[in-house]
Amino acid sequence: MDHDANALKLADLGSTRAFDIPVETFTHEAETLWYRTPETLFGSRHYSTLVDVWFVDSIFTKMVNQQTFSPEDSEIDELFKIFRVLGTPNQNTWTGMTSLPDFKSVFPKWSPEDLSTDIPNLESACIDLLSRMQHLDPNRRGMRAMH
Repeated sequence: MDHDANALKLADLGSTRAFDIPVETFTHEAETLWYRTPETLFGSRHYSTLVDVWFVDSIFTKMVNQQTFSPEDSEIDELFKIFRVLGTPNQNTWTGMTSLPDFKSVFPKWSPEDLSTDIPNLESACIDLLSRMQHLDPNRRGMRAMH
């Protein structure tokens, strides 16, 4: 049995850098456009390893759905693509969002889609994990909320 068949291997570490806590200011253009997190798309220059959680989720979702990445033309197109699936955030779902440099209050309002419909044939535990990895608010993203 090939143990690497179900392994996720991350590469393309050309823009990696070491960082200490507290995190220093970084560029908001660190990731390829279609992997960027909502906070970096909103111009945040302060972020943590939770951007990697978003990155892994993006890859996993595409693999499960057997889809290729379709890069958007701009950061706003990428944000709208995210909001169409996860819903447009507001102050209740993402505290502090309005203070990000590129936030605009005039975004269209989309409701979140049901992940179990978007990604059929996944066990509920996988859907739960993906929903935690896809959280728009970086302070609520990832494994932190898991028991």
